[in-house]
Amino acid sequence: MASFNVNLVDGSAEKDADAANLIVDQENERRAALDPPEAPLPKSNNAELKASYETVLSATLLSAHMSYQKQAAEKKSQDADAKTLWENATNAQRDAAIAALGG
Repeated sequence: MASFNVNLVDGSAEKDADAANLIVDQENERRAALDPPEAPLPKSNNAELKASYETVLSATLLSAHMSYQKQAAEKKSQDADAKTLWENATNAQRDAAIAALGG
């Protein structure tokens, strides 16, 4: 399985810190609501906040990647199904399919 390691290079602007705080706070709320609760991500100083934000961003990228894998597998399956149907179809069925597609 793929893994992602985010490296925030320059997050010194106030709006960067605001975003990091928001996302880390939301993640900590999610962790606190689990049964049993998970330990919160640290953010008592800038280095901890940056590391915690990178952790959340890495997990977000992995989640997106897994979603893309699922989409690709579904498309591949649909393509394989269509190919099988086409190969097993009669000429009349193929002609009807082409006509239905506007061909």
